[in-house]
Amino acid sequence: MNIGKIEAGRLLITSKNVKDADFSGHRSQVWEVVESRFERCKFENLRVKDFCFGAGKKSTDYIDCSFDGSHIRALIPGRARFIRCSFRNVRLEKWLCNDAEFIDCVFTGTLREINFNRALDKEAHGQLGRKENIYTGNDFSGATLEWVGFIGGVDLTAQRLPTGEQYLYLPEAERILAAAFAEVDQWHQADRDVVRGKLETARNSVHYGQHQLFFGPEMFSARSPETAKTFGRLREVLLAAKANLEQAGDSAGIELPNLAIDRRTVHGHGFVYFRARDQGDAGRSLGLPAGPLTKDAAGVAAFDGVTAHAVEPNLALGELVALAQGVRWHLGLSRIVSVWPPAETEPRSIEEAMALPEDSSWREPGPGLQELGIATRDSLAAIREEQQTQIAAQWSKATVFTHFQDTDPDSMLTIVRELVHLAQRARAADEQLYCWIPGAAEAPGSDR
Repeated sequence: MNIGKIEAGRLLITSKNVKDADFSGHRSQVWEVVESRFERCKFENLRVKDFCFGAGKKSTDYIDCSFDGSHIRALIPGRARFIRCSFRNVRLEKWLCNDAEFIDCVFTGTLREINFNRALDKEAHGQLGRKENIYTGNDFSGATLEWVGFIGGVDLTAQRLPTGEQYLYLPEAERILAAAFAEVDQWHQADRDVVRGKLETARNSVHYGQHQLFFGPEMFSARSPETAKTFGRLREVLLAAKANLEQAGDSAGIELPNLAIDRRTVHGHGFVYFRARDQGDAGRSLGLPAGPLTKDAAGVAAFDGVTAHAVEPNLALGELVALAQGVRWHLGLSRIVSVWPPAETEPRSIEEAMALPEDSSWREPGPGLQELGIATRDSLAAIREEQQTQIAAQWSKATVFTHFQDTDPDSMLTIVRELVHLAQRARAADEQLYCWIPGAAEAPGSDR
């Protein structure tokens, strides 16, 4: 079967009904597909600079297709419908999905500068036979989202979203933003001016029908420490407004999104906290197949450590440190140093990230390593046994754990005890505390 033709380096497929075909590794950097249908086809390990998935007036359908391992830029994806498609270990960049639909698809890898738009231009209603784009049942929980927007009324409760302190989900955005504006308007003018632009952009999204908002790391990142601190205050304001809304019961009837967390997550494999003499000693963990807790032939772990998947080092552990110190969590509470990848090599913009070489540790990150600092170690070590039950109960109510199901006080008490005893052993041995962060291959759910 003659599926398509190549003209001047462009692969063109028009009006085809294709089943079980394998396009994997195809070298054409420009693709254009017109009013076709693909079932159980493979588009894996592609490197495409411009992919129009659905040219023409009618939709092109991709059903049970795999795009695993592909790097694809698709500024105008076109009129395409993706049903039960796999986008695992991908890098998708610059997609403006104004006429596309995604149903029951799964994503892992990196999605950058993408808009998923439910609203459909009126001109397309008759041609496509629908009044809006459908987004339902999609699993983004294993992906990294950077500058990704859900707009035009995408129902985020019908998606599985990634978690972590770098993300923020607002279930009833209009009311939360109103509270945030009221709080920010009382700030000093310089700080107020820095953050109002972000709040205005978020409010515009609500105005155009996106009543649930999901923010990625770009919402709160900044080049200067001063601006980063101000954005950190903005995050605290939004979290507080969200918590107040939920605690007041005003959000009754609002369904929270499925955040892909099961009952074992908090205690499962993931972040490993361990002690070591210094950064050089801790760095040995990066070369071990299972990280710091890799066992030798005698069954002895390489380092003394504990696992706590849901307890990432910045916000989640930071909340515990704040409770130990008797203060509110704030940026700068814990001095965390990135040992690997080195902090000084981290890209500071989307353009810098896109220009990274293929072998960059920031492009396809393996395990990460962070040093937690003496203040964190000693704050945890100072938690007395008679305090631990109360602190665990308070920690279990932290906003960062809102969507986890196994963060009852008794469960969190187990983690508190493990971390406190580890910190005490580190202090006694004059050692530092480190956090080993799994890479994509080690992360739970990475084989989904």
